[in-house]
Amino acid sequence: AGIYVTRGDLDGAMKLYQQALAILEGLGDQQGKSATLHQMAGIYVTRGDLDGAMKLYQQSLVIDEGLGDQKGKSATLANMAGIYVTRGDLDGAMKLYQQALAIDEGLGDQQGKSATLHAVAGIYVTRGDLDGAMKLYQQSLEIKEGLGDQQGKSATLAMLGQLLVARKDYPRAIFALVESLQTLSSIGARPDAQKVAEILVGIRQKIGAETFDIAWKQVTDSPLPDWLSQQAEEQQSMTVEQFIAEAIQSAREKRPAAQQYFQAAQKMATDANAPAELQALGNVLQKIMIGDTNANLSSLPAALAEIVKKALTTVH
Repeated sequence: AGIYVTRGDLDGAMKLYQQALAILEGLGDQQGKSATLHQMAGIYVTRGDLDGAMKLYQQSLVIDEGLGDQKGKSATLANMAGIYVTRGDLDGAMKLYQQALAIDEGLGDQQGKSATLHAVAGIYVTRGDLDGAMKLYQQSLEIKEGLGDQQGKSATLAMLGQLLVARKDYPRAIFALVESLQTLSSIGARPDAQKVAEILVGIRQKIGAETFDIAWKQVTDSPLPDWLSQQAEEQQSMTVEQFIAEAIQSAREKRPAAQQYFQAAQKMATDANAPAELQALGNVLQKIMIGDTNANLSSLPAALAEIVKKALTTVH
């Protein structure tokens, strides 16, 4: 079923999970049942059925609590918190993340703790508390370095880099992002490395080639790579404004492409390497696409909020 999910065949995956669930219930395997409900809930999230996903996570949580499975409970709480974030209920999400964090610390689960700290830091970013977010990302980074979690470390470095850009500390930002890129490349994580490369391209476009290139020289001993200067000059096939308009219109007209746009928005919201403003945009678009007519735009930068407002008023 997991392979079907990776391929995008959610119906096929759901059929297999349902078969597995029936077998597990017949065997009385509560732990297996909880894990399967957890996976099925993930499919509901991908489809945008947050209520359905929450119900399955709650069933899984009840089983975890009955079994005394603290690690499973922590994972389920964290996933439920993610739904709260998507809905814009940051206070509700924070409460669940804090419960998960307390469990992680009680179990001595350093990996779980680092992941939860990373998620909580994202809420701080959305709220505009960059200092608080920085502290949590740094805590998460220290744990990941201690565990030798290279991929997790790279994700946190990428987030730190983007926060440092927001603070206009460009040399440290580039240093963090280059370290992230080099680490990902060294372990063969090419898709993630490409995302970090795209972040660097976007930063060069945002702050200007001259400012970026000066900062680059301050922290690296190598010349600016060709891919960075060349990609910075290329235009994206679809602008952010076009993407927002198409996503909203496809959902309103119930086009087949709506699911692809929703999945793209969901990926944007949950991508640890994406800029904070794009994560916020992904969350907002998901809510609009599932029918929220009063989506809160306060988490978006003013320019993005205006683009969304324009799309909402012009799309019929």
